[in-house]
Parts: sequence; structure tokens; C-alpha cells
Amino acid sequence: MKQLFFILFVFLSVNSIFGQKDNAQKIDTVATEVDFKETTLRGFQYKGVVYFVTNDMQTVTASKDGKLLWQNNVILDCEKSKSSPSQIQKIKLHKGYLHAFYGNTDIWIEPFDGSVFICGRY
Repeated sequence: MKQLFFILFVFLSVNSIFGQKDNAQKIDTVATEVDFKETTLRGFQYKGVVYFVTNDMQTVTASKDGKLLWQNNVILDCEKSKSSPSQIQKIKLHKGYLHAFYGNTDIWIEPFDGSVFICGRY
């Protein structure tokens, strides 16, 4: 009986130590918009899909159940404006598209594959 408890203790200890992710994503599970000027959150979850901006603040990723669905550096897909900072300032899901904003530019992203649909000023 003591051996069973010891094995269970070791299993739970190892699982709790090594099962944690070092780079935990900070996401909102309620909202469909994140403004990086106002929060430290890095993304949001909608219908089981996590939309997340990486540390470079230029790349948007989508994952489901821990598996990467797509990843796209959307700043490189659009013209860089010399007057605008080249970091995503806000992301939101609106009318079926994922929007990423930087400077005065609104990037419309297809949420299923990450392709840029429209890139323009707002």
C-alpha cells in the first residue's frame, strides 16, 4: 500500500513540475478584443480557438487544443508606414474577420488560415 502511495506521489509531483508550460499564454476567454495599450493580455479565445500575438508583436497565431493552426507575420504582409510603429497595438474579431491594428493601418485576417484579406488605413 505504501508503494502505491509513493508511486502516486511521484507521478503527481513530476506531472505538476514538468507539465507546466514555461511560456504560458495570457489570454482572455470572454472578450473578442484585446488592446495592448490597456492590458497585459496577449490574445483571446473564441469558440475553442486561441488567437494570440507573439512576443515580436508582429505575428498573429491561432491554435486549437494546443495545436498550431496557423501563424502569420501580418506586418510583413502589409506596407509598413514610416509614421506608424511596426507593432500590433490591438486585435479583435469582428464580422467574421480577425482585425489587427498598428498605427493607422487595419489588417483584415482570414481567421481560418491566417491569410491577409485587406490591408488599409482606417
